[in-house]
Amino acid sequence: MDYYEVLGVPKNASLREIKSAYRKLAKIYHPDISPGDKQKEDKFRLIKEAYEVLSDREKREAYDRFGTPIIDDGKEFFESVFVVSREKRGEDIVRDVQILPQQKGGEVRIPFERMEICPLCQGKGTLSLDNNWRICPTCDGKGKRKQVKWDLLSEHITYDRCPDCQGRGKLPSAPCPRCEGKGRVKRREEITVKVPLRLRKEQKLVLKGLGNECPEGKKGDLIILFHIAEELLKKEV
Repeated sequence: MDYYEVLGVPKNASLREIKSAYRKLAKIYHPDISPGDKQKEDKFRLIKEAYEVLSDREKREAYDRFGTPIIDDGKEFFESVFVVSREKRGEDIVRDVQILPQQKGGEVRIPFERMEICPLCQGKGTLSLDNNWRICPTCDGKGKRKQVKWDLLSEHITYDRCPDCQGRGKLPSAPCPRCEGKGRVKRREEITVKVPLRLRKEQKLVLKGLGNECPEGKKGDLIILFHIAEELLKKEV
């Protein structure tokens, strides 16, 4: 997809030229002009996406460099796992914990699984010094996996880290035998946490650095969501 081609402007187009091109195309393809025309709706969505990237200096610079649009939670923004300005970190882990009345103010043991850096290859994904890398077929080298969700009014596109290449966008031709080239392995752990004495419904406890590890960045967080058992809810009503 070439955003410049979508708007019909050259790659050195000024912001004024980009805005002018967008206005002209919006007058032709806006859904209010031709309601019910699915082809024009799809075209306008693409035009709007191209404009929102090319009219933003940082997004445009990233697009010119890597050419990968990312949309998350309905808000369009630009991100690349290779952009140095964006900090890399492991994914957060969310654990739901049901709490009984007698557990308030006490302690509970919570088992969970987390991804840690492979101890054999140290997160490199390979043990070979002469390893050749190939494009990851799952994400086509983007390092991200696209997910589309629809609600009643709009389409929401989100991207998460590619599970096969772990965001690298490439796979080793001689993968590590322990992690199979992913750079991370699964580990089971258990932690003891104190339950708040005055527990609120779906109260959150964030434990920094106890989430998944990232070979090239910081660790994610472990997030505990306390849920009050039905017996406790009835007593508090």
